[in-house]
Amino acid sequence: MVDKSNRMAIAKELGYPATVFVSRIEGNRIDAQFYSTVAELPMCGHGTVGLVACLSDRGLIDWQQASALELTLALPNGDANVIVSRTFNPEAQNQNTLAMLEVRVADFRDDNIDVNRLCAELGVESK
Repeated sequence: MVDKSNRMAIAKELGYPATVFVSRIEGNRIDAQFYSTVAELPMCGHGTVGLVACLSDRGLIDWQQASALELTLALPNGDANVIVSRTFNPEAQNQNTLAMLEVRVADFRDDNIDVNRLCAELGVESK
C-alpha cells in the first residue's frame, strides 16, 4: 500500500485539484483518501462522483442485478454515504452511472461583518 507521504507526492506531481486513492473495496464499502497538491482532504464531492463512475465502468462495484445501491465511502474522518444508480442509455448503448452524496447541512453563522471596512481592505466601493 502507498503510504501518506507517497500519496501526497503523487498528488502533487499529478497536479489535479484532487486525487483519490482507494486502499480497499469490500462489498459496498470503499476505503479512500483524497489529496490536493498540498494537503490531505477530508472529502471531495467531485472526486467521489468521478470515483464511483470509474469503479462502475470498470466493473468494480457489485451491482448484484440491482439498478441502485448505497455505498459507504470510508474516509479518514468518518464515513460518507453515496447513493448510486445506473440507467441504460439506448443511444450510446451503454450504462450511465449517477452518484448522489449524502451530506450534512452546512452551519451558517452571523459574523457581523463591517462591510465598509471590508470594502476598504479589498479596495472596492461599498454601496
